Amino acid sequence: MREFKVTNFYVSEKEIVFFLVTISVLSFLFVFNDDFVTWGDVLINYVNVFVLAGLSFLFFQLVQKAVAQIYGARTRYVLWTKGFIFSFIVGIASLGKLVFFSMGFTEIVKYRGSRLGKKSLSLGEDERGKIILSGVLASLGIAFLIKLLSPFLSNNVWVTGVSINVLIAIFNLIPVPPLSGSYVFVWNRVVWAITSIVGVTCFFLMPVTSIFWVLLVMSVLSVITFLFMMGFQLV
Repeated sequence: MREFKVTNFYVSEKEIVFFLVTISVLSFLFVFNDDFVTWGDVLINYVNVFVLAGLSFLFFQLVQKAVAQIYGARTRYVLWTKGFIFSFIVGIASLGKLVFFSMGFTEIVKYRGSRLGKKSLSLGEDERGKIILSGVLASLGIAFLIKLLSPFLSNNVWVTGVSINVLIAIFNLIPVPPLSGSYVFVWNRVVWAITSIVGVTCFFLMPVTSIFWVLLVMSVLSVITFLFMMGFQLV
């Protein structure tokens, strides 16, 4: 399996294919229930969603890769066949009203060699959990940023952008192996619960609430991020 080095990150050919397949299908399901007059409108909306979803998911993956490198590890996106089939069937059956972002998961692997001059054969539960959590927090942070910029964006763009990023965060907190959320759940159930509550709250409130409430939720998220970065031990 060939790997490419993009800046400081390694990406395999298979990972690129998995990424493009996931974004293409998710974008299709996202616009499946749109009521447009012409196919041209459908195509334009599909391209818009594809770009938003692609950039959002790419940022999510790159943040995890960056944090993984700190712990002497690598991450790669893996397509989950069962989740892919389930998400596609549910999306079609619901006419695009239910879109599950559970088509794949982040796999964490160790570098060959050492970390800081010392051999490290495996990652701990805390390190794996923090790698996944970093991507979740990044996606929620992007959702907040898009909400803050909403006065300068079209309604369709900012609502879609917020929804995509929040859904990426929520579905990466599902604590069912092999999904990524299981790493966070095993590492620290309190952090998992708080982040999950923030994510679900954002999904329902961000599209309809004022910026004030967004800033309030952002403050909670900032506290979680600070505790996470400082290595605060919650049980």
